[in-house]
Amino acid sequence: MAKSKVEKSKDRSLSSDSMWKNDGRFSSIIIPGLIAIIIILVAGLAWFATQNKNSQENSDTIKQELESSRKELQTNIDGLQGKLDDMQKTIDDKKQAEATVAAENEKGFIEGSLGYPSNYIPKDMSVCALNIVTNKEYCTTEQIYDAKYTYKVGYKIEVPAGKYNVYATTSSQTDYKAYYSAFITCGLKSNCTSHDPIEVLVEKDKTTSEVDPVDWYKK
Repeated sequence: MAKSKVEKSKDRSLSSDSMWKNDGRFSSIIIPGLIAIIIILVAGLAWFATQNKNSQENSDTIKQELESSRKELQTNIDGLQGKLDDMQKTIDDKKQAEATVAAENEKGFIEGSLGYPSNYIPKDMSVCALNIVTNKEYCTTEQIYDAKYTYKVGYKIEVPAGKYNVYATTSSQTDYKAYYSAFITCGLKSNCTSHDPIEVLVEKDKTTSEVDPVDWYKK
């Protein structure tokens, strides 16, 4: 027999109640699971953030330590370079001193004629050879009388081997130096305009002659 409308209504009500009861059981399982998943996700994110922060802090610490090490290493390198420079300077000074001593022991001579813009040569005239490298001067006041000199009066100086500028001076003209200059080698003529000193080379056990410091004409 067909069910009455009342019975059908009851069946739908029972079915709905059954579904509700089933949905309730389903919710009691799913919701806690979702909550657990959310908690796990939140905890994971928090852990990841913490690890990332710690990693950043560790990275910053490592960078600071590396920079500190670099500065310390650079300081040590600079210190070593300074010591090397000092050692090199000491070596160079020693070599220069040895070369100077050797040069002092290897001597030669400078010789030439004396002259003066007058009819006589002052007795107080001195001749000096200035070493271009060491800036040392070697002077003599001794006048040598010999026919080989231009005005029969000359000089001779013993000096260490090296390069020199040679000049004459007198006690009455101490502020003027009459060099052996380009004016002399030009012939002391009016068209000779250069009065630059000439470099004189002296070699061991040799005499450099005709070095005449008579340029009294530079204005």
